[in-house]
Amino acid sequence: NTTDRTQESYTSIVERHLIPSLGKVTLTDLQPMHIQSYYAEKLNRGRADGKGGLSARSIVYHHRILSNSLDYAVKMGVVVRNVVKLVQPPRVAKVTMNTLSPEEVTRFLDVARETDYYVYFATLLYTGLRRGELLALRWRNLDLESATLTVVETAYKLGNGNYVIKEPKTPQSRRSVTLPPSLVELFKVYRADQELLRIQLGVSLNADDFVFIRPDGSPVNPNAVTLAFRRIINKAMLRSIRIHDLRHTHATLMLKAGVHPKVVSERL
Repeated sequence: NTTDRTQESYTSIVERHLIPSLGKVTLTDLQPMHIQSYYAEKLNRGRADGKGGLSARSIVYHHRILSNSLDYAVKMGVVVRNVVKLVQPPRVAKVTMNTLSPEEVTRFLDVARETDYYVYFATLLYTGLRRGELLALRWRNLDLESATLTVVETAYKLGNGNYVIKEPKTPQSRRSVTLPPSLVELFKVYRADQELLRIQLGVSLNADDFVFIRPDGSPVNPNAVTLAFRRIINKAMLRSIRIHDLRHTHATLMLKAGVHPKVVSERL
């Protein structure tokens, strides 16, 4: 009962890490020392590109997959105990939340304005949406008259190239977000540009179309968005942050502006 992306992640870990390192050890011979050695090996040199080890968080993910697998083996009577539960995974350090200051936001948007992704990144900053939520936004879920945006889907791309549109993971992720006036005006101009593009493509803009598309009308590749984000960050000479940190930036700026924490939480 997992998503396609989760299944793909599990398969990758099993095929690229677990089988090469532990595949020759039978389940009945598997001991805690095998698991401990595996964790140490991956922490030291586990990256696929050969440039160092995996993070403690990644190892904890491997630990979870191994433990769940051994739980199933116990249930099926293949082994009598789950030896993974006898091993302590590495401690995950608390992640420091990175955000942009108001001055850095201005620098970021000044550079973004020179790209095709300006409206996209401005929307991330002023709504706090996740990357996939905004890529899956359709015109029918964007009401410029009432200045609201409704999140009902999320988008991601699998390693095999399949583009997936699904409902958000939790009911709380389905939400309406109020848009600031400046963003409403930006969308009005953007929509006019999109209508002109559709005319050039010989089609009309309809409510089920994605708001953000490629020039040929196809969905935007999430990885292309991330690559564009990194280029903007570098050109703006900002410190290295993740695209997800724009979400944290949005929350931080709202809290500093005096917005009630409950209101901020409901937007996210």
